[in-house]
Amino acid sequence: MIRNEEVYLSGATVRGALLTAAISQRRDQVSEEVDRPHLVFHPAFPIKNGSVFKPAHPFIYKCKVCGEVRDCLADFLRDDLKIGRGVPPRLCPRGHINTLKSLQGKLLDERFQEYEPAFTRVEAVGMNKIFKTSEIGMVFSYTCLAPGTRFRGTVVDLSGTRLDVLGLTGEREVRLGRGSSRGLGYAFVRVKEEPDYLKRLEQAVQLSIEKTRPYILLKAVAPTLLPALDASKPEGLEWQGAWLAGEKRFSGFSLSTNRPKASLRCAAPGSLVAYRVGTGDSWVRWVVDTCSLGLGPFNHLGLNLLEVMGP
Repeated sequence: MIRNEEVYLSGATVRGALLTAAISQRRDQVSEEVDRPHLVFHPAFPIKNGSVFKPAHPFIYKCKVCGEVRDCLADFLRDDLKIGRGVPPRLCPRGHINTLKSLQGKLLDERFQEYEPAFTRVEAVGMNKIFKTSEIGMVFSYTCLAPGTRFRGTVVDLSGTRLDVLGLTGEREVRLGRGSSRGLGYAFVRVKEEPDYLKRLEQAVQLSIEKTRPYILLKAVAPTLLPALDASKPEGLEWQGAWLAGEKRFSGFSLSTNRPKASLRCAAPGSLVAYRVGTGDSWVRWVVDTCSLGLGPFNHLGLNLLEVMGP
């Protein structure tokens, strides 16, 4: 796959690859999904040695001298969300002064190891369509993710049957990104059911809430429209603010409608949003639904997808 600014697969990329693979034999069903979507495509993040690498939040810092990593999320909570407005701590874990930089948005595993993708170079020659020979001066070099790179993501089927109807369960070959006509972007995808997905998610949410009370922290794992998070919150949650890992522009082109997609200005993956929790627990279901389904109206395109955070 041709290298771009990201080294993971966005929800929109996964959605486009799977629906394109299904359209040749199930065009009507794909049109139904495009018009009335029931599938929510989460990003597929790289996995290496059994670890999944996800975007870091703004309060993970790395020393520019010794390379030690410091996670200040617990300090952020202990100080009542007052620290961190773009000002890193002064000392690294080994005592170096003013040498910390934020790893916000970088792909890290649970041990704060940064993902180092493997790349390869591919050379291609332009062809003269009339004489069927190589074109002088048209030699192209591409930097691509190396074969063998693996990703893992989640697809939530709201209907419970749409994946089967589209014939997307099991294993199949798909094409990712540009350059498929030149032999690039071919990948194998395996879709398998996880019956206990919601149960495990609910347990993770409950555990994180107990650690972060009186706050609940959500981290964006995809480009996220912040107004949707504030406007859609239920009773029992009070908006405290957002700490961005940067901004990201979401746009694209729809092959099904042959029109450009909406261009949206979003908070970048890794951004944090915080709520203060009130009495009762009626809002817990909203948090679980937000982490599994995201928030509309663009969640089916891979936007507004979050996960709950704990120190």
